[in-house]
Formats: sequence, structure tokens, C-alpha cells
Amino acid sequence: MNRKIWKALSIAVCMLALAAPRAMAETHKVRTDTEFKDAVDKINKSGDTENEIVLDEDITLEGDIAEYTLNCGETTIKSKDKDHKITISMAGITVTGKGTVLNLGADGYDQKLTIERNTGFAAITVSGGAIANMYEHVTLQDLDRQSTVNACVKLEGNSVFNMHGGVIQNCKSQYSGGLYADKSTVTISGGTISGCEGNLGGGLYAKNSSTIEISGGEISRCTAGTGGGLYADRSTITISGGIISGCDVSTGAGGGLYADNSTLTIKGGTISECSAGTGAKYVYHAWVCHYRCVHFQTASAGSIKPGC
Repeated sequence: MNRKIWKALSIAVCMLALAAPRAMAETHKVRTDTEFKDAVDKINKSGDTENEIVLDEDITLEGDIAEYTLNCGETTIKSKDKDHKITISMAGITVTGKGTVLNLGADGYDQKLTIERNTGFAAITVSGGAIANMYEHVTLQDLDRQSTVNACVKLEGNSVFNMHGGVIQNCKSQYSGGLYADKSTVTISGGTISGCEGNLGGGLYAKNSSTIEISGGEISRCTAGTGGGLYADRSTITISGGIISGCDVSTGAGGGLYADNSTLTIKGGTISECSAGTGAKYVYHAWVCHYRCVHFQTASAGSIKPGC
């Protein structure tokens, strides 16, 4: 076929695709565990690009991992017309596969959604290049499983978690109670991670070439053996805003954060009121310098001042 004709046909097909009306989100209203499982199954089989799972009642998830795994399209989970709660007694919710997106809540949506767990599984697992977004009025809470590596939110395999708002609180695990990232990306622009506990990074643990970008939000009152607020191992951390405060390590270093063999860039934000058993109350960077106490002020955009 003549190259000019082929190019013209290609452009025409592309324009027709762009002009096609965007399908409305498919809504699945759920009141029970069975209806939640059915919604996940229908979403995976339909291949619809946009979906909503809307809670009409509080529910308890009692099935296994496969029954709560989303593997295609974009799905938003939210409450219907009043606040609702998902209690996880077995496996949590998983989103997997490149191009698959999970939204916890929605931008500008004000009904509260609470997800809590009394199991060793992560409440939310993001894997295989998938993306999860968390918004205001969503709370993930209450894990107490010191013997497991599963944090409240677990990321692995080049996945992404964007925290735009909401709360992750009162979670305990072997590494980090709040967020665990393995070769993945975490961005925090809003929301709060508080009262979480782990051996490495009470609020957040990142390893294996993960990327952490903090431009807002707060990590507070988290505790760990090392890295009270955040622990990074062979990863990249960029902090341009937000607050890390009131975090503590009882015997180790890095009350605010601990960076081990990692790239750490601090352009702004505040790290304050943290404590450590062996020094480095605020920041410990194992391969650059050992600060006894430093305070980063948002107003001075990254300046380092002795404090405390």
C-alpha cells in the first residue's frame, strides 16, 4: 500500500478513536462480602475501563486473595451516601498488572471510607506495575502483626502508590506498619501516616531501588528500631515539603528518617520533635553524614539549621 495512503488511514483511525464517546463508569453496589467478590469478578471479566464499587453497607471480607484481586481497568471504591467500613478478616484487596488502577475514594468526594484489618495480610497490595491512589476521607487502620512483612499498604514489582490525602494509622508489622515499597514508587502530597510501628521505618520502608517523593502530608508519632518515620535501603528519597514529626527509635538511629546506601535530597519540609537512642534524632544518612540533630524549615527551602 502507498505510504501516504497508509499514513492517512492511520491518522483517520486515530481520530475516530479519540472522537469515540467515553464510556460511563460501570457501578457495582455492594452490601455483602459475596456481592463484593461478584463485583471484582465482573470487573475482571468485562474489561471495562472505568468501574465503581460502591458500599451500601459495612462489610467484612472473608475470602482468599484471588477473590479480591483486580487485574484490569480503573476501579474506584467508595461509600454510597454515608460513611461505611470494610473489615478484612482474611485477605486484603489487591490490584495488579500494568495499566490497572485502584482509587480509594475520589477527589472531592466527602463520604468516609474506612478499611481496617485483623489479619496478617496487607489491607492493600499493589503489584506488577499497577497504580493505587488514596484520597481524603479514606482511613486505613489497625493492623497488629509484628511477625509479618505485610504493611498496611504493600507495593512490589514497579508499582505506584499516590497518597493525595486520607489517613494510615495504628498499624504494626515486621518492617513498616504503614507502607512497604519493594522496587516501587511512593508519592505523598497529602494525608497522614501516624501511630505506625515496625523494626525498620515505622511509617514507611523502601528498598531495592524504590523512589519516595514527599511534597506534603505528615508522618507523625511513628516508632521503629531504626528510622522512626522512614527507612530507605538502596533507594531514592526526595523531600520538598510535608512534615515528619514526633517519631522515635528507642535503641537505633534516625528518629525522623534513616537512609542506608540511598540518595537523599531534602529541598523543604519540616523534620522535628523526633528522638533516637543512639543519636541522629532527625536524619541519619549512613553513607554521607551523621547528624546529631537537624531541623529543616519549609520557609527556608532546604536550609539545615542546628536545633533541638
